Amino acid sequence: GERIAGNTLEKQRSLQAAETALRYGEWWLLDHNQHATQDCAEPERNGNNTAAMRICKLRLSQPATVPWLSRTEYQPPNMAFSQSGGLSGGDVNYYAAPQLHIHYLGEGVRLRDSGRFFEISGAGYGGQKSTVSVLQSTFVFAVNAIDLGGL
Repeated sequence: GERIAGNTLEKQRSLQAAETALRYGEWWLLDHNQHATQDCAEPERNGNNTAAMRICKLRLSQPATVPWLSRTEYQPPNMAFSQSGGLSGGDVNYYAAPQLHIHYLGEGVRLRDSGRFFEISGAGYGGQKSTVSVLQSTFVFAVNAIDLGGL
């Protein structure tokens, strides 16, 4: 029972870390309105520096295989990391920082689906290298205007 509880805790920790990366990517898209794409050939970026964030031209070829070559790592405040596990300041360490990848999917042209579409991938570790979760979301940055002059 203790092993099952420990495994469940590790999986939840990795899932929450991946969710943190996804939400950070969505916040960045909304807050910075930077929609130019890049090749993303360099291996990694520091996502805590918002100027270093980027939108990649290519999708991740194998999202389930981490760490990704073209990743952006994001270290949330008060999240401790150590590949050897253990505790830091009374809290459990995560194996590595959450990572994200933002890919531009294209423009929506129908009336209800107008906007710019992005695929955001997030990965997060628990306390061990073998405990990792990968999440993906489709995010639309849309500005809808309706002509109400005919009312």
